Amino acid sequence: AVLRVASGIFIPLMVALVLCYALSPVVDAMARARIPRALGAGVLIIAILGGTGASIYSLADDANELISSMPAAAKKLRSSLQRSSSSQGTTLETVQKAAQELQKAAEEAGPKAPAPAAGPRPPTRVVVEQPTFDLREHLWSGTVGLVSLVAQVILVTFLVYFMLISGDTFRRKVVKIAGPGLAEKKLVVQALDEINAQMQRYLLVQVLASVGVG
Repeated sequence: AVLRVASGIFIPLMVALVLCYALSPVVDAMARARIPRALGAGVLIIAILGGTGASIYSLADDANELISSMPAAAKKLRSSLQRSSSSQGTTLETVQKAAQELQKAAEEAGPKAPAPAAGPRPPTRVVVEQPTFDLREHLWSGTVGLVSLVAQVILVTFLVYFMLISGDTFRRKVVKIAGPGLAEKKLVVQALDEINAQMQRYLLVQVLASVGVG
């Protein structure tokens, strides 16, 4: 229940943690090359954001062309639907007329129903109509979602940056909390090394699978 209610906090935190695992080897290599972690992490994140922005910008012309062609495509779709509905309407009208004639014949051949007795009127049937598609409402919800996405990206970016520049501070604090004994500290270090190795192996497999699918 806590994870569900606080998903707006935990999801960016976990995404930042996974990105930190993915980018920490690069920052560690920069640190071994005597490049400050703050500078290396900043340059790496800016390069990733810049590359993503350049990719989006390179697709902007195609997106604009697609958007500009949408009115013409919608007009063609509407004309096609109107032709289809008109042809179906003629067939449906013929079937409905035939059904009405059959109903009249059945009523004439069957026994006459007695006249309704005086009494309360039968209840009125109520038909609930579904709301029509409102494009403005969907555009508004999409805009709100886009603003939320931008805010989440900014939050994750800062979280990743601070996690990268912290280095092994978290690791040393966990080892310190483990206890004063050398055996406890050694066990915690082994567990953290195993976590790091499995996370990096998992991310490497995901990257290779994505490249293969691409």
